[in-house]
Amino acid sequence: MQSNAHLGSGFLGGTAAGIETDENGNIVGFNPQNFVLGLIGGSVASKAVSKLYNNESTQRYATLAIKSIQQDYKSLSENNPAMFAKIMQKFNPRDFLKGKKQVQEVSKDIFNKELAKAIESALQNGKVETMPQAEFRNKEEFANMFDSISGKYGIIETPYKEVKADIKSARRHFKHNTNGADRENIKGGFFKTFKDPLFIVEQAREGQSSPSVYFYKPFYDNDKKLMNLFGIGIDSVGNIDFKTYYFDEKETRLNAILKSEKIKIVYMQE
Repeated sequence: MQSNAHLGSGFLGGTAAGIETDENGNIVGFNPQNFVLGLIGGSVASKAVSKLYNNESTQRYATLAIKSIQQDYKSLSENNPAMFAKIMQKFNPRDFLKGKKQVQEVSKDIFNKELAKAIESALQNGKVETMPQAEFRNKEEFANMFDSISGKYGIIETPYKEVKADIKSARRHFKHNTNGADRENIKGGFFKTFKDPLFIVEQAREGQSSPSVYFYKPFYDNDKKLMNLFGIGIDSVGNIDFKTYYFDEKETRLNAILKSEKIKIVYMQE
């Protein structure tokens, strides 16, 4: 996906930052090889770093580490390359020469911290939509709103990846759930949150081989006159989990999400 951001947005531009642009200067991607070259000869490169990276073996190792980070944050790199490139500059060049596990730990810490700050800023300054009216009234209308159907699953194309939701389970969850809550008032946010989330996190769960994925989008609740963060989680077998947080002045609920050690923020809207 093409970014409309231009160079000169407060961070190092051009190949030195790994940024790829089109003929109009729009940022369209991130190139790990160019990023490494920037570490060697860019304006921010110290003599010590240039010397450290001045051999092919080190350059190859660092490039592979950066490619691994890019793969871990694929949706962010593809949908918001300007932000991805900006966060990559927060790394110490020596971080890319560490072991694989250490690189993963460092990248998670840096990306979580930087994306959390950006999310908080977006919520404070951004335009929050009013929760829309539900666009479906029954099972058939609900099923028709998925991008495609595969057996009992509805498939939704999202900025993160294609997700599969158990249609029957998802629809029942609006009224029949463990909390006994009537969720008719949030039905309108279901597809919009998957399609246009503010941010997405992966959250490890006990007993699951792969993490659940949570999509979050802020909406204003006209009935309660409150802004809330609407969240939908989906696990590897298509089970749905709703999480709706009404914001408090101290932002304790938001901090509980963004600063939890159990989550990994993998995407933020451009």
